[in-house]
Order: sequence, then C-alpha cells, then structure tokens
Amino acid sequence: MIRILNSQWRAAFVCVFSFGYLAMSRLTRREVLLLLGTGILGFVVHPLWGIDQISLKLDSIPIRGIYLPGWRGVNKSRIQRIANFLTENGLNALMIDVKNAFGELFYQPECDLAEAIGAQVKTIDRQKRSLDFDVLASELKSLGIRLIARHTMFVDKTLYKGMPEFALTIGHNQYWVDMKNDSVLEYNLELLEQESTLGFDEIVLDYIRFPDLPGFGDEDDRCDRIDRIVQAAGEVLKRKNVELGLQVFGYSAWSHYKSNVGQRIGTLQKYADTIYPMLYPSHFYSGSLGYRNPSEHPFEIISTGYREAMLKVTTQCQIIPMIQGFSYTPARIASQINAVVQMKMPGFICWNPAGNHRKLVDALKLI
Repeated sequence: MIRILNSQWRAAFVCVFSFGYLAMSRLTRREVLLLLGTGILGFVVHPLWGIDQISLKLDSIPIRGIYLPGWRGVNKSRIQRIANFLTENGLNALMIDVKNAFGELFYQPECDLAEAIGAQVKTIDRQKRSLDFDVLASELKSLGIRLIARHTMFVDKTLYKGMPEFALTIGHNQYWVDMKNDSVLEYNLELLEQESTLGFDEIVLDYIRFPDLPGFGDEDDRCDRIDRIVQAAGEVLKRKNVELGLQVFGYSAWSHYKSNVGQRIGTLQKYADTIYPMLYPSHFYSGSLGYRNPSEHPFEIISTGYREAMLKVTTQCQIIPMIQGFSYTPARIASQINAVVQMKMPGFICWNPAGNHRKLVDALKLI
C-alpha cells in the first residue's frame, strides 16, 4: 500500500511497502498524483496486485539516452564503463561531443583551418586526444546502442580567438562566431563532412541559433538564415547516410517568437530527421507557460512542450525532448520520463552538462 502523508501536500513523503521494500522520495502533490494515480480523501492508494497495470515501462520508449562530454569516450576503459552503465540501466542511446562549445574537436581534423587554430582537444600537458571511434563502434553498436554525435555550431571559443574576423559577440560567458558569415558556415560544413565518416548514426547540431541577446535583426530573417544553414548541413550528412538532429530552445516548441533566436520548428522540420527541444523545466521563466514556478511542473512542461512542437510537424521529422538531468531530484526526473511514456513520445535524451547521471539511475527506479 502507498500512503501519502501531509495535509498540505507540499512536502509529501511517499512510503512504499512491497515485500519488505521501502523507498522514500520528496514529491509535490502534483508529482505524486502523476506518478501514482488518483488521490482519494488525502490518500493515494495503489493495491499491490494492480501494479503492473499502471506501472510505466521504460522499455516502451524507443530512444532512451544520455549526453556525455567528449572526454568520457577517449579510451577503451571509459567506453566500457559507458557501455556497462547504459545496459545496466536499460538505456540504448548515447549523445557525445565531437565538437564542444569551446570549439574543441574530439578527433584529428583534416580541415586546414581547424589545424591552424589548434582545434583538436588537448590534455593539460598539451597532448592531443580523440574519441576512440573503433571501440565506440565495437562496444556500443554491438549492444544495439544508438551513437549520436553532438556538434556545437556557433558557440566556438577556439574559432573566435583564432579568427577574430569571425567573432560576433560574447554573451553569458559564451564566445559566439558570426552565423551570417559564409566562411564560418563552410568551416562547420567541412567538419561535418569528416564527422559523417566516423561511425555515428546521427549528428546533432547544438547552438544552431542566434544569441539570446538583444539585436541581431528581425526574427523571421534570423529563422530564414538558420533554415538555410540547416538545409546545407542536411545535404552534407545525407550523402553519407547519417541522420541530422537539431537541439532547439525549449520556448521554440511553443513559438519561435518566444525563443527569439532563429529557431522555427515549422520550417526546420523540413530538413531535420529529429528535433530535440531542450525542455528543461528550470530554464523557463517564472510565471511563463501559466506556471508560477515551471521547475515544479516537470510532467506538464515535457508533455505540453512535446504536444506544441508536434503541432508544427508535417513531415517524418521526430520530436524527442531533451530532459533535465541536472539540479533536479530523482522524482522530478522520473516525472519527465513518465510524460514521455504517457504521451508515447519516440524517446528522450537526459542532459547533464557534466555527464553525471547518478540521479537518473535513481529516477529509473521510480518508473
């Protein structure tokens, strides 16, 4: 039996007794109702014999993935740990950096400009490092793990410093290069050409947008520019039979005028195989989307954001949410995954910028 204690519901403790098993999680009233069922006179009661009927099955989600920084995949032992983590927790997709927000490349570039500016990632003692692509393929693909490369487009400190004529602005401690400069685009397309040969199933473009800062022209003009860039990237990857994914601002799921960074899902979906809205509840402003504190409503943010994004899709493009795996409780991470299950979404990628997914593991026990 599951009993919720606390008349105010704001800081309920859930005590789960099942064959001697005890688990306690701090939840809001809404999270309790969403996770466990219907409230009756201040209680949520769930008979043990009905548990299979309302349990949310992780394996019903086609894509179940995590993001890891590129450093996690630079040698065999680290990759084996990744493989073990994924399989032990029922996960089947890995998103990992090939080009991060510093502009560092986790491979030996064939591009002359990348060589000239020293873009390949280095250790503290200046030794060049690369992902171990052979081991990634042999260890993960043999287990049915989907390999997704993350390529950061226009936040690129290395290019900003190495080619000052490509610099656009610095905002939120991010070094932005000029997305209107065709040479910046050609640099990234050349890198994508090589990355498409490295064995990934999909390459996802992040920071494929304008800065979320004042200026930079009309929003529809920004969207048109980003559309053309995405179309060009898609043509490069299609030649190698690699899928194209896009990470987009969470607000873009509702309207590109809300995000105001040049990401219009209604047109981007024509060129991408998958769009990943970054629906991190804590990143929505207080009072927005009808919630005083959106962070307290993970189920609603994920489910509503997905539904709003899907209203803009008329092609085979998939919508897969990036869910919040940082600065969050396991219960709230679980609530996001429950939304994915209940809405029959094609998957999720759990985002933690440090690659620390211990709370995800705890969350999966609540599914």
